[in-house]
Amino acid sequence: MILPCPPVPTQLPSLDEMLMTGTALSPEHEQILRSFLDQCHSYMSNHLADELVRLHAVLYQDGLSVRNKNQARDNIRSCMGEIRKVEEIIKTYRSLLSSIRRVPPEIWMSIFRLCLPNPYVSGPKTRTPTSPIYLSAVCSRWRLIVHNDPFLWSIIRISIPRKPYGWLHTSKHVLNSGTTPLHIYVSNTQNIAGKDDISLISEFIASTAHRWRTLHYSLPPYSAAGLPFREAHMSALEFLVVEYIPTWWTDPPIESRTPNLRHLTLCRNVDIEPQSVLNINSPLLTELDMTCFHTEDFFNDFFPRHQTLMRLKTTVLNWDMQANLVQGLHMDAVLLQHLQVLEVIIPTYRWNQDYTRDILIPFLRLFSLPSLRHLEMLDEGHSSVFSQFDLLVDYLATLQPPLPSLTLSGFAVLPPQSLQYARTNLSLQALRCQPHAGSVSPNLLDDGAI
Repeated sequence: MILPCPPVPTQLPSLDEMLMTGTALSPEHEQILRSFLDQCHSYMSNHLADELVRLHAVLYQDGLSVRNKNQARDNIRSCMGEIRKVEEIIKTYRSLLSSIRRVPPEIWMSIFRLCLPNPYVSGPKTRTPTSPIYLSAVCSRWRLIVHNDPFLWSIIRISIPRKPYGWLHTSKHVLNSGTTPLHIYVSNTQNIAGKDDISLISEFIASTAHRWRTLHYSLPPYSAAGLPFREAHMSALEFLVVEYIPTWWTDPPIESRTPNLRHLTLCRNVDIEPQSVLNINSPLLTELDMTCFHTEDFFNDFFPRHQTLMRLKTTVLNWDMQANLVQGLHMDAVLLQHLQVLEVIIPTYRWNQDYTRDILIPFLRLFSLPSLRHLEMLDEGHSSVFSQFDLLVDYLATLQPPLPSLTLSGFAVLPPQSLQYARTNLSLQALRCQPHAGSVSPNLLDDGAI
């Protein structure tokens, strides 16, 4: 005879309530629950196990009638069903004792923030913002943590065209972010926008632009979604990423609306007129990242006319330079007085000996870099180590003052020319060779390689 399973103690809250809170039980409730689980284990290992052995012994008795055998089999199935039922009860209630329920809210908050992209990073590796709405749907404890952290709501992604529930999510983000600076991602994937989108985003820009700290803008200038940025005064904006130069760039000048701009990324601007990007005179601009500028007109006009560039401390140049581009440059040497970090990215299969000698080095020599402390050369095509020879021997060896730090990215093996360069350049303090940009590599001068 199968006895009933021990009942759930009435002193415990309901199972749904305990599961939804996501918090650790009180010491009193934990003690009661542990006692209940011990009773369930005892009930299963003693009573149900003994009953199962007895029923199997009955089933295999000699001379047992068919009717009694069928009855024994039914009893065995009932006993196995009771065992599975108790195992499920133990599994469910034991989860309430999990150590993960004791994780402090501050730790959860840090983990949740890791789900978000770094708004101060631009480029293809930037993660798409994840809405905290999904996190808040897991349990009441997570919902409380998420709603108490305004930063989780400060990163807002707006994709044009936008569905109605998307604007509801945007409004929820703005409300829950409080007064926290906002980080905005604007993109247009279908090159269309309805009147409702324009109206709603106009309202969004007017009410929040003064709180924007970073803006990632990816709408082509020919897009039907002509967003109303002309009157937006982004007084707190420090980090701006623009894919394609938009129509609102020069009317009024961008610097009059971004007085605190410190970082600017311009990318995929292939067919633009040079005059459309010449209003970048933010007094605080120290970081410039330029990608895919193909025309010599741009460089001839952009660098000589921008006194702001004299304050740059970090620059990334990433484009597919052609021989005719370098030949068409007639600007005088550009003095970047305060530039300390320069990163040059060469697209796939461009970096070879001829490219280095005829295009890359003549272009680099157009810049006077008296304060340069670190140079990183990234070869996205993973070319032969011999393509580095002219760069190391011809260009870097003539830099004045000598370069203190050099990183060669895109090479799994240290080019032999770098050893020669390190031995002749006594001021070199750090030399790194890494297979990919951003990978962690040791300083070869520290471990005795040279």
